Amino acid sequence: MFIDGFFTVSVPTLFPNTKKWLEKTCRLSPQDNSTVLLIILVVALLVLLLRLLAPFEVYWDQSIQLESAHRLAKGLGLTTTYDLSITRGDEDSKITSSDLNVAPEAHYVTWFPPAFSLLIGGLLGLGLPAVIALKLTYSLVTLVGWAGWGLIATSMLAKPIRLFTKLIPFQYAIAALLPIFFTPDWKGTDIYLWAGVPWIVLLLSQTQASANLRYVVGAGLISGLLYSFRYASLFLVLSVLLILAIAHLPRLKPLVVQFAYFLGGSLVFILPVSIYNRVVQAGVGLPAYISSYGFADFSSTIERIGHQLPTASVLFGLPVSETVTALPAQTPWRYLYGIAVLLILGFLPFWVKQLKREHSEDFGILLGLTCLPISLVLFLVVCMFANPYGYLETERYYVGVKLCFIMAFYRLSSLPEAHWSVRWISSIFVTILLVHYGLYRPSDLWNGKQAQLIQQVAGYTPTSDVSYPSNQFYSSYVSEALRSTVKKLQQEYPDAIFFTVAYAYYTYDGSTGVRFMQGYRFWQKAYVTKPTKVFWVTYHHYCTGICGTVNYTNIDVIAKLPQLKTVFIDPENKGEILTAELPAGFRFSSYSTNSTSVKELAQ
Repeated sequence: MFIDGFFTVSVPTLFPNTKKWLEKTCRLSPQDNSTVLLIILVVALLVLLLRLLAPFEVYWDQSIQLESAHRLAKGLGLTTTYDLSITRGDEDSKITSSDLNVAPEAHYVTWFPPAFSLLIGGLLGLGLPAVIALKLTYSLVTLVGWAGWGLIATSMLAKPIRLFTKLIPFQYAIAALLPIFFTPDWKGTDIYLWAGVPWIVLLLSQTQASANLRYVVGAGLISGLLYSFRYASLFLVLSVLLILAIAHLPRLKPLVVQFAYFLGGSLVFILPVSIYNRVVQAGVGLPAYISSYGFADFSSTIERIGHQLPTASVLFGLPVSETVTALPAQTPWRYLYGIAVLLILGFLPFWVKQLKREHSEDFGILLGLTCLPISLVLFLVVCMFANPYGYLETERYYVGVKLCFIMAFYRLSSLPEAHWSVRWISSIFVTILLVHYGLYRPSDLWNGKQAQLIQQVAGYTPTSDVSYPSNQFYSSYVSEALRSTVKKLQQEYPDAIFFTVAYAYYTYDGSTGVRFMQGYRFWQKAYVTKPTKVFWVTYHHYCTGICGTVNYTNIDVIAKLPQLKTVFIDPENKGEILTAELPAGFRFSSYSTNSTSVKELAQ
């Protein structure tokens, strides 16, 4: 009955205070400081215009999801021929035959959540070109995100900062700089998490003053929806538990009830995704990716965590982690810095609790902003035990909550209830932030770092292959010369087999006919049953020779083939194309100076 009502009532009925709250927040008058919201939205629209006019650059994970979207639009389901059954170089493929003359079988994508591929595949099915579908969806998500962060900013960036004896309205400069330097790139699905986080914070902040359970259900629905785009969104469950625990303990009943309703809302989306993964996966994808790897070598995992933890300082909004993470792995200062970052992240939520909700009308929002970062870091620490991947040192995992501390620190710098030392530290932090992004970063325009600035603001990497403005669809890692040459060779040799290390960058636009480059273990068992022409397309971004996609180790059994010859060298040195004619019955493991197969090759 409640669920039926939840989906059928009008917005004012669902959220009784929403209309009043939005009217107060969005009224463009200086006393409300809704001017901050206006500045953020105007600058965000300008950044959005820059990106809409720019060529669209794709990246690895996104490319695999786009291949799946194209296959879905063609009626082939959410599938790919990228070999996701290989997670380490010493594994055998579960889906690819050792007989090169047998085409690789397609399998369902569970490595990534299905929502992004479903969304883009649906738009492709309606006839939209891929680049238009991508720009449309990313634009909408960007606007939704900045609307949410803008509403938070009306409270967090509400007042000027006092430096010495003067009040300085830094909030307007911060509001203008945030969309320029903190709009997430359009590389994949991190931006969906970033766009959803502020709305969860806003909804949960309402639970501090209202017992209405619809707010936590709404937060749960958003969290579940985000999970269908980004598995890493699971950390939000820990975040919400921490927020509700700090807000309610020692009162147990409201904590349990509100968290139960939150879980109920999130399961609306999490359960279908989990059922889909369970039904279609066959030893590949997310379920196979989770293991007891870290527990098997506990001390090594702890060492990896200590080594990677300093990267979490990117959450402060300043590039200090770049200097610290450049230190040698065994440097004590590196570990001490990581521990200090963890202590700061963990201390702030409990310090905010001391403000108490009756002392600050911003208690709910501040609590949410300070709980999210520490929850994410703890979640990534747990993930380090499940897989050898370096979660803590991968900066894109922090994108969703990167604005939290900037907003929180600014509010603390102007909060009367805060201790004077906290206000001073926060004020110094905000001043450094303004100097870095307001003065130092713009200097990239004339100090030789234009490409980095263009990439961050306009969202693409300038190369000789692209022009601005345009709707070009490209990858900066693989040149257009390589891609076009592969397509010409496919037309010239329709029966040939093409292997490429950079598989994803040859299929994101719906192109077919290339195969995932297996590692050394596969090629020791590989063979052909009929005369076959094989092409290998290398990828110099990771290795200069012929190597596997997973561990990028050179494969000698291919490199030493007697009749292996180079047919194309990329002018930009991003790769080359090699080929060999293989006789029927040839096995890569059998070649040697006395091998009959090799003698046949040499003739």
